[in-house]
Amino acid sequence: MAVVLWAGLLMTWLIYQSIYEFRRKQVLSERIQNLPAFHLIDLRGKEISTVDILMKKPVVLIYFKTTCPFARLKSKICKSILASRKMLIFF
Repeated sequence: MAVVLWAGLLMTWLIYQSIYEFRRKQVLSERIQNLPAFHLIDLRGKEISTVDILMKKPVVLIYFKTTCPFARLKSKICKSILASRKMLIFF
C-alpha cells in the first residue's frame, strides 16, 4: 500500500515538474521573440539599430564589465565559439 502511495506521489510530482518546465520555457520563448528596439554605436562610431542587426545574421549580444578578468576571459571564449558559427557578435 505504501509503495503505491509513493508511486502516485512521484508520478504527480513528475507531471507537475514537466508542466512547470514547459510553461517556463514557453514564457522565455515569448520574451525572446519580443526584442525591444535599441540603437548602439560601434567602435567605429557607426550607429547600429536592432533592425540593422536582425536583418543580417543570428546575433548574440554580450554585456559585461570590461575590467573584470573573468568576464574578459569568458568574452574571448564566446567570441571564438560564435565566430566559428559565422554569427554577428556585439560586445
